[in-house]
Amino acid sequence: MLSFKYSTDTSPDGIMWFLPSNNCELIYANSSACKLLGYEEDELKGISFFDIDPLACAIHKLNDHIREENEINKECVFRKKGGTLIPIETSTSLFSIGKKQCVRKSFRDISKRKEDEQRLLQNLEKEKELSSMKSLFVNIVSHEFRTPLTSISGSVDLLENYWEKLDEGKRQKQMSSIKTSIRRMVKIMEDILTLGKLQSQESKFKPQQVSLNNLCQKIKEDLELSMENRSIEIKGDFFKQIYADETLLYFILVNLLSNALKYSPADTTPTLTITVNEKQACFEVEDKGIGIPEEEKDKLFNLFHRCKNVSNIKGMGIGMFLVKNSVDLHKGTIEISSQESKGSKFVVRLPLGEPLLVPQKQFP
Repeated sequence: MLSFKYSTDTSPDGIMWFLPSNNCELIYANSSACKLLGYEEDELKGISFFDIDPLACAIHKLNDHIREENEINKECVFRKKGGTLIPIETSTSLFSIGKKQCVRKSFRDISKRKEDEQRLLQNLEKEKELSSMKSLFVNIVSHEFRTPLTSISGSVDLLENYWEKLDEGKRQKQMSSIKTSIRRMVKIMEDILTLGKLQSQESKFKPQQVSLNNLCQKIKEDLELSMENRSIEIKGDFFKQIYADETLLYFILVNLLSNALKYSPADTTPTLTITVNEKQACFEVEDKGIGIPEEEKDKLFNLFHRCKNVSNIKGMGIGMFLVKNSVDLHKGTIEISSQESKGSKFVVRLPLGEPLLVPQKQFP
């Protein structure tokens, strides 16, 4: 008995004895049990086991199980002195001290194991999601490349076989179609490369002085070149300089404005309004296009998400995801206000230090 008591006292597992005949009164707890539960030894003696295990089954059922199986091994939760619940692995058995029947409870804290299990489950879920996204990505990219490649192939065949029969206007039309398809493929590749950099954390925030006038001129020229017979209006504080990542800012504004052009009627002109003060730079992109369904606004920045009302308008559902990530790298915000069939407005706010108000030639 003395050796049994010594091994119990020195066990790294928590061990408690209690009397099932007396409301599960605790009559012994070793030092490991006291440490795990945050009690002093004198504090544990005399309290009910049900104060420690709030989910313990009725004691007569416990006894029935022990008699049938001799020992119960299970996971449960114990309540520490301060009320905190911790996950526990327990082993329960019966023994006798003289004529008294006692229950021996051996237990260990499995919080670390549960955390590891939860982390493993989360990683497995991420792997499943990543695998699904990769499959979706391959399907989308294959489809998006097939369309411009088919268009290029058709135009090349037409020019190759009927060059002499086509007048100059029709030749230029086919050449323009080829250029448009190439620009579309370049845009797809740029988005894919940007996505890859963001996901591999290779994309770094590199702030510098940015001339909004020069940036706006480049954006206007690039968009009007890629979308023939369309234009955008830029107004506000485009003559100022700010401190930002020029590459990311270009990407944000080009994506928002190209969407504004793509999803609005040809006879409308999307606008970019810029406001700069000592605290932030604000960029508002507004159009009179198809708008965003109310129930899809929360999903707009999800990777590969495309709204149900885009019909046959081409796209991969990558741009807005990248815009949101680029805004986040600036520690900025992006807000949406939109009504289906009436248009949309995106407001990007980027935090700044004191703006550099350098006079420049105003944007035409």
